Amino acid sequence: MPRFRQTPVPRGLGTSRVGSGIVIDDSRLVLTIGHVILEAMSVTVQDNEGQAVAAEIVAYDYNTGLGLLRATRSLGIKPMTIGNSAQLSAQDPVVVADFGGMERAIAARIRRILGIPAR
Repeated sequence: MPRFRQTPVPRGLGTSRVGSGIVIDDSRLVLTIGHVILEAMSVTVQDNEGQAVAAEIVAYDYNTGLGLLRATRSLGIKPMTIGNSAQLSAQDPVVVADFGGMERAIAARIRRILGIPAR
């Protein structure tokens, strides 16, 4: 998973933040928690060898709190497939991922989907 840094940002959110993200497609898109990039003037991500790579902010979604970045060059990281949560059922396998790639990901199963009666 790429790590990224940004500088500078307004004083209210600090001048530098560090977060993590997930490469989600072959066009170098990185999905992240939006507050990490919100109000950023510049963003860099790290490739699979730990080298800094410039990135551009593509979008921030106020409803979900997610942000999208695009690295200016390949990160050498295989994109993670994003599933369709509307198709999930209880007991379906899922992966919980964050910094560290698949080596640090956690395999899990859906126990129950809120708002949907158990089958």
